[in-house]
Amino acid sequence: MKKKLVFIFTLFLILACSEETIETSRSSSSESTPTTSSSSDEPLGGGVDVGSGGSDSGSYSSSGSSCYGDTRDGAETSRYDLVPIFNIDVMMAGGQVWVPGNYSDTLRKASTPDLNDSAAVYFNTDSTLKVRFKVHSGYYPDKGDVFCYGRTTGSTSSSDNPYEKLAFRIRLADILCDRPSSTDSSVCLSGFRLGSFYGQKYIDPVSVNECSPIIDLTYTKRPSDYGTVVAIDQVRSDQYCNKVGHHCPANYTVFTKDCWNMTLQIQTDQTVPFK
Repeated sequence: MKKKLVFIFTLFLILACSEETIETSRSSSSESTPTTSSSSDEPLGGGVDVGSGGSDSGSYSSSGSSCYGDTRDGAETSRYDLVPIFNIDVMMAGGQVWVPGNYSDTLRKASTPDLNDSAAVYFNTDSTLKVRFKVHSGYYPDKGDVFCYGRTTGSTSSSDNPYEKLAFRIRLADILCDRPSSTDSSVCLSGFRLGSFYGQKYIDPVSVNECSPIIDLTYTKRPSDYGTVVAIDQVRSDQYCNKVGHHCPANYTVFTKDCWNMTLQIQTDQTVPFK
């Protein structure tokens, strides 16, 4: 237990430094978003019916809530065994799925926790699992610049059509182990992988610089010795309607030549609670 706490506090110190670097780069990038173009930039099947889903689905509406998007969003507590809430800077190209995993691609690894290391710390909890998302402006690099994972680089930037809000779906997946210890099932000797997705929830449009509601996944997740991760997909924006000059909800997939960006905040048994 002591070794685990030492590791968590060490990771937190590294994350705190990373957050400062991220905020500096975000403010110096002149609110730009990477861009990519392809035929899939057009509306896809009329978009997603945000707020709908299966029997295990829920819909979360944004009410223009605000948050810092960093450790300042954690409440003060007298418990010295808790660390600040975790914050992950998430950036992927339109149409891509964000989910922790063991990846080789450098850009994907930069935005995604590794199952063998940080994911097991971010998402490992006996009971509490709550998340919140802060939406950030997109980035608009030069033509041909890869910039974020999966970006189609063959066309010019969408800087004249930035998104103003994002809607998306989240799902859960348990971290599984191919070779657990025979003496302690909570110790994985090798072979971390993800189980099947479940517990989908749709997040209604969240405006840039605003935050989603706090989403309590405590009773949605299944028990897991190694953690239950959150996946983000079906990320939709209002880009297409802005492109044709009409106000509209975030119904269509983010352009593949652009990148969507948000901060994922995580509260577990190991962290302080959200304010």
